[in-house]
Amino acid sequence: MISGVLGTVLVVIAWLSVLRTVFIPRPLSSRAAKWTVRVLAAISAAIARRLPSRVGGRILDFCAPMSLFTIAVVWLLGIVLGFTLIARSINVVTDMESLTRFVTFRLDGMAIVLEVITVLSIALMFAAFHTYLVGFTKAYSRRERQPLSLAAQVPRLADADTMVTLCLRANSHDAVNARFAEWTDWLDDVHWSHRCYPALVYSRPTSPLSWPSAAIIMLDTAALIEAIAPSSAPGQTRALLTAGSACLKGLAEQAGIMLPTVQVSFHGREDRLFNDTVQLAIGCGLHEEHDRQETWSSFQGRRRQYAPYATAINYFLMYEIDQEVNP
Repeated sequence: MISGVLGTVLVVIAWLSVLRTVFIPRPLSSRAAKWTVRVLAAISAAIARRLPSRVGGRILDFCAPMSLFTIAVVWLLGIVLGFTLIARSINVVTDMESLTRFVTFRLDGMAIVLEVITVLSIALMFAAFHTYLVGFTKAYSRRERQPLSLAAQVPRLADADTMVTLCLRANSHDAVNARFAEWTDWLDDVHWSHRCYPALVYSRPTSPLSWPSAAIIMLDTAALIEAIAPSSAPGQTRALLTAGSACLKGLAEQAGIMLPTVQVSFHGREDRLFNDTVQLAIGCGLHEEHDRQETWSSFQGRRRQYAPYATAINYFLMYEIDQEVNP
């Protein structure tokens, strides 16, 4: 009786995990994936930090695939062990010989019914895992599309000044608004997909520009335009800043990164003078609507909500060692 109850509980728990992780499209549904990747990431990061930078980065390369593999193994073990305990409770498995015959599917008689159910359950589990992998791969491809595009346009990491220039020289308010809307959709998708597929946070970028750095470029562009000329800012500006701040802060917390509140953010702009940036924007046709101090305060009020989190994610995942964008 105890074996039957334990076996049933194991099978139910395993399948609830499969269903909640794969088929319920809500971020909180992926608890098995979230905790698996978080434990493996903590172990990988602890090892990586004690090694040379590039070697440590390569160690973290395996965090995402290992977490996916571990999830599949946990589901498989839960189902196999659960059905084995159920078989034990109805005397299908009584000794090592019968156990071997059961797990190798060599029983006969009424026991074959339980074996068929076990095989079907395992097959369905692998089908569900395949569905999860397809969704994971598609989300990863969508994430990498924007960084690859930005890497071809900016001369160095987090250089929003160049992007501001490109946007303003387009001489089309609608074109800038459309670009901001595209970036907003991308950030919303990154936020949602990385909550549903937690291993995505630890998946290394294919672009020389990591996705947190790409997010800084997008958000700095919007924050600069809004701070300098709020009345001329495209309609999608605030939506972009809101989506980006929520995305970066939320994913930093998901990775276990907790930061104190900062008053000023120079993350990635240590060698860039704010006055030079404003003059560059003015030279491209943007009219400064406030005094310089108010413009600075407005920009910092926005930037401190996203830049520290993006920089922390880059550092924690050792993305910075891969970021070598050529001028």
